Amino acid sequence: MNSNNPCTIIDVTPINEAKMSKGNENVFKTFSPQDMQELERDMGQISKFNLALLRLDSKQIPEIKMAAAADALVRFADKWVDKLKKIKTKEK
Repeated sequence: MNSNNPCTIIDVTPINEAKMSKGNENVFKTFSPQDMQELERDMGQISKFNLALLRLDSKQIPEIKMAAAADALVRFADKWVDKLKKIKTKEK
């Protein structure tokens, strides 16, 4: 299109910023992507024990399996307690 008064038209579109809760912000400030992958892997280990234990009546669970599940949970808690405390908020 030809014009006697050439010009540049700039279309400005506002960006709506996503608002995150304080708790969500704390997660992304505390956990790196690598931490998140490691946390997911560790939670998977706990989940495997939990699923195995839920399938059995507590009277049928060998003591050694119960001890292994407890040990896994203790290791998880020891490893992640500090970071998990950082993301705790009183927001609901």
